Amino acid sequence: MLFKHILVPLDFSDKNDAALETVHGMVSLNSSVVSLLHVVETIGSPEDLEIQKFTQQLQEHSEKELLKRAQRFRDLDITVTCESRSGNRVQETLAFAADNEVDLIVLNSHQMIDNKSSSASISYQIAILANCPVLLLK
Repeated sequence: MLFKHILVPLDFSDKNDAALETVHGMVSLNSSVVSLLHVVETIGSPEDLEIQKFTQQLQEHSEKELLKRAQRFRDLDITVTCESRSGNRVQETLAFAADNEVDLIVLNSHQMIDNKSSSASISYQIAILANCPVLLLK
């Protein structure tokens, strides 16, 4: 199966390298669009000017980091897009996928610290709620 648009949500941890390398290998075989997405989780009141300033600084940093990660694909003749958003990471990732006709999401799964915990990881929530296939990497 060839995927036309692959979304890679990033949190800029070292574990993201596995997702980026996997996608690099996949798209080297066909011409896909790769979208790199980072969501700055919002905190506090959106009307708070200090919170707005802090969120803006995080987004500016995010945009620079996304461009650095996009360089990994420069040897391929494909389109790579970068987007930084703010909000809930699960909701924004799912919205991006739906709005941009993404047909595969590739992301890292995070180890659950306590298997008795009732809160699901972000990667698990995305895998369950996405309208397209999701590849979770350990």
